[in-house]
Amino acid sequence: MVIHRRISKLSYEKRCVQASAIDAYRKRGVKVSPGMTVSYMVRDAGRWDIDTERHTSEFDLDYYGMLIDKAWDEAAFVFMSIEGRCG
Repeated sequence: MVIHRRISKLSYEKRCVQASAIDAYRKRGVKVSPGMTVSYMVRDAGRWDIDTERHTSEFDLDYYGMLIDKAWDEAAFVFMSIEGRCG
């Protein structure tokens, strides 16, 4: 369930997962810089609560379900085109 992302900037205009991940690292005393890869889990997407990979205790099942649905939507056409050729 751990997400790995390369940070391109340190400040964001709107609240987002990347900004919350940066905050979580800073709270742990880790200096974050552009180009760095951060690893985290989303504890509560509604409140933008993020845990660093090493300090995670739980995760937001709905958020991760949404990520899986989105990934399927982006990849499903491959399986549909294979099915059409084989059928």
